Amino acid sequence: MSEVPAEHILAAIEEGQRMRGWIANSYAQVEYLLGDILMKSRGLVEYQGMVDRLPHRVDKRVSKVREIIAVDGFFSKHSDEIEAVISAFEAHHETRNLLAHGFCTAYHTPEGDFGLEFRKWHRAGDWDAEMKRTFRLIGLEYEKKQLVEVSKRALKLSFVIHDELGLVGP
Repeated sequence: MSEVPAEHILAAIEEGQRMRGWIANSYAQVEYLLGDILMKSRGLVEYQGMVDRLPHRVDKRVSKVREIIAVDGFFSKHSDEIEAVISAFEAHHETRNLLAHGFCTAYHTPEGDFGLEFRKWHRAGDWDAEMKRTFRLIGLEYEKKQLVEVSKRALKLSFVIHDELGLVGP
């Protein structure tokens, strides 16, 4: 049995935290786009009175965007793509929430197996529970790639929407 050098463990921790940051950032990009759709809808006559304030909670923001795309108006032509982005975004909500708000502990074995465990207390219906999940670096890499792709898709959609609204310069 050999001992893993401390610098290898520190490098793995840093790599895991780097990917954690990419996951959080990609999620935030999509969350911003949802807010942007709501803010842009406030200036379009077909959505008047539908958005008084920007919802803070992401589930309420998603619901409000879904209300907007259900109305026959500017965003109708983008409803399939918006819904696809939302669906992919929602699929990663629990993971992002755990990574963003969870307590992180690094575990490793003398043989070199490594993982980051995230724990978070949360409300679950009428009771409270602890979420706990351990990610190996390959698992974090997978999550990162998934959310980066959703973020890219959302960014492309945002550009199209802004261009159609005349908000993109020559």
